[in-house]
Amino acid sequence: MTATDPALTALAQSWCALSLLHGRIETHVERALQSGHGLSTREYSLLDVLSRQHDGEGGHLQMKQVADAVVLSQSATTRLVSRLEDRGLLSRYLCPTDRRGIYTDVTPAGKALLDEARPTNDTALREALDTAAQNPELAPLVHVWRPCALPPDSSAALGRGRRRLIYCAAHGSPRRRIPAGPHPGLPGEALLIRRAEASDVAAIVAMLADDPLGATRESLDDLTPYLTAHARLATDPNQRLVVAERAGKVVGTLQLTLIPGLSRRAATRSLIEGVRVHADERGTGLGTLLIEWAVETSRTEGCQLVQLTSDVTREDAHRFYQRLGFVASHVGFKLQL
Repeated sequence: MTATDPALTALAQSWCALSLLHGRIETHVERALQSGHGLSTREYSLLDVLSRQHDGEGGHLQMKQVADAVVLSQSATTRLVSRLEDRGLLSRYLCPTDRRGIYTDVTPAGKALLDEARPTNDTALREALDTAAQNPELAPLVHVWRPCALPPDSSAALGRGRRRLIYCAAHGSPRRRIPAGPHPGLPGEALLIRRAEASDVAAIVAMLADDPLGATRESLDDLTPYLTAHARLATDPNQRLVVAERAGKVVGTLQLTLIPGLSRRAATRSLIEGVRVHADERGTGLGTLLIEWAVETSRTEGCQLVQLTSDVTREDAHRFYQRLGFVASHVGFKLQL
């Protein structure tokens, strides 16, 4: 065949028509979803895919499968997940059986928004197809595609139940809602690791002050500077101040900072600081879980290195970090201002 072969020309024209049909449908549906629910078509698709997971065999999807389903790269899917987490529509937490992965759940707010948006999406899709069917160039494609569409209630056959997926490490993205979820293996009730709120500040400061070094540096007498700092952290896309909560009580905390840089071939690194466990929870493994959360979140964010510092007097802490794989590779210096 030559470049001017009629078969190739027809193939190219058909592809152009298909691209045109897709573009017009997506534009119409996007406009309806954005105006009615503040969702893009990609965001709607992601919520829809995640909502169809279940606890049966094969019911959990890996991130690559999710990316394929929404026709995006894994890094773009990561950024999309982050935006929805930031809006409270998704939440993530460590996989209880494989700590190399993170589960992602559609939150109740996400489910409610998806339920509201589904009729809008379906109506807009039908409208776009009806309009396209009036176009002589697009009508044949519409008539071919429409019989292949699933019936309106077909989603029920895909299963229901707890919606979560293993979130594999991928390059990260802007500010997000902190992963949260139950963590088995620790005593007592289920544990949540979540973003710290202003109402948690007093409990965090109390834990910071509850050791020989912290007692000389922290004070619960006036929380104003701490609340001011929390407000700054909450709006900084590179900060993750989290607490561990059990039965409504804050029992642990740490701060994770993402640091973009030019060294190490423009690697992003993360810094773990302010790791504290409530006295009642020490020795339960909570500290390990917090550090594992920080490492996995760093990996998810595309960091190539996780680093931390520990006061030279905290010998027990040094052994703890070494057991978790950290290496005392540098000598740190500080200058008090």
